[in-house]
Amino acid sequence: SLSISEGLAPDIAAQEDYNTQNNSDGSEQKETHALREQLEENRRADAAALDEANKRAAAAIAAQTQMEEVLESCSAQHAEAIAERDLKLSAAGAEVQRLNELVERGLADANELREKVQRLEEKE
Repeated sequence: SLSISEGLAPDIAAQEDYNTQNNSDGSEQKETHALREQLEENRRADAAALDEANKRAAAAIAAQTQMEEVLESCSAQHAEAIAERDLKLSAAGAEVQRLNELVERGLADANELREKVQRLEEKE
């Protein structure tokens, strides 16, 4: 992309040519000098604007990088929370299975005792 001063350069060159052809009293030197000063001022302004734009771009990149780091951290924490939940669910499932086995054994023992009581009652 062209800077402002680069865009003005052809106009300044054309003005210098015009001045050289049409002025013989030395005023073209003054105008040329003024145009060169304006061109240099425009270049400085362009450089300052470019520097400011670069600073803002660097700040935006830094902010984006920070947001990406936060997102990665949140994703990692979410993954940890899911893994922890899965472990708890697995442990709870194992506990439910253990309790079911105990209930089944308790029922089997109760049935066995009921049968023994029935046999004893029949003997009496």
